[in-house]
Amino acid sequence: MSDVIVKGIRYFETRRGLGYEVKTNQGTIWNDGQGGGTYVEDWKGKDYDEDELESILDEYEGVDKATLVYTGKVAQILRKENETDETV
Repeated sequence: MSDVIVKGIRYFETRRGLGYEVKTNQGTIWNDGQGGGTYVEDWKGKDYDEDELESILDEYEGVDKATLVYTGKVAQILRKENETDETV
C-alpha cells in the first residue's frame, strides 16, 4: 500500500468497541466502533476493500496478524483495558 501514507490516527471508545479515524494523504479511513465496516471519506486514491484498508492501519501500528502481536497505540489501549479489568 505504498501509495497511502498515514498522517495520524485518532482512536475513540464507543459503547460497542473502539473506533478510529485515520488521516492519510489519500483521504480518511473510518471505523465507527459500532460493529460496522471500515470505510473511506473524501478518498482520492485507488479503491481498496475493507481488509486492505485495515491492513494500512495494521502496518502503520505495527500489528503482526500472524502472531497477533500489537505494538504502538493499540498496545497501549489494550494494556490500559487489561489493567482496569476486574477479575471475579
